[in-house]
Amino acid sequence: MTYAPQGFIIINMLKKGFTLAEALITLTIVGVVAAMTIPSVLNHYKKTEVSSKLKKFYSEMTQAIILSELDNGPSEQWQETSGTRDDDGVLLGSVNREAALEYFEKYLAPYLRYTKIDEADLDNMGDSRYAVCYLDNGTLIYITFANCVDFIADINGLDSPNETGRDRFDFLICPERYRSTYCIENQKLCTYGSNPSKVSSRSQILNYCAKSSPLFCSWLIYTDSWEIKNDYPYKI
Repeated sequence: MTYAPQGFIIINMLKKGFTLAEALITLTIVGVVAAMTIPSVLNHYKKTEVSSKLKKFYSEMTQAIILSELDNGPSEQWQETSGTRDDDGVLLGSVNREAALEYFEKYLAPYLRYTKIDEADLDNMGDSRYAVCYLDNGTLIYITFANCVDFIADINGLDSPNETGRDRFDFLICPERYRSTYCIENQKLCTYGSNPSKVSSRSQILNYCAKSSPLFCSWLIYTDSWEIKNDYPYKI
């Protein structure tokens, strides 16, 4: 959409018989309407763009898991994932990063289109436990070990805001003993939930996303069929 300069609009209106006052009033109304509607249109566009990228990531990862299962067996029986912790129960950085790299390179990398796999930049990620894969579509995948294998999809790469629930979204591949905790039915790529099979309403999931942790927001967007609705609690 293009807009003519205000001066040109006024001159054109005057040529058509409008008074200067009428022309100025019309421009004022147009300006007010634009100020009210353009932010809404831009916000809708951003939400649509994010949800579209997130849906594509989920689809590509699910397809990679399915293809890998043909070669490596069921994903819930892949390498056991509990994460290596210190005596205080804190997940160790480099040990888990190396394990995540080994896991990713064996089970998923051969089935994805990417440019490189590396250690995550601490200045960007703030956590030494993560490896990172640069997909060729611009999405970054941060990978680490915990109870499941954790994947954080940063759908706009290194660009800001780099915040969970806004441009970073969390997913999981879980071994058998954790599948009922995080996975819905026959999901290959799961989301953070709390026994999701026992959660009966969208309002409960929305509450998890808004009040418990943005980690749960992937669950909400998945539940909403990859639509970011107006009540989504974080600015996109």
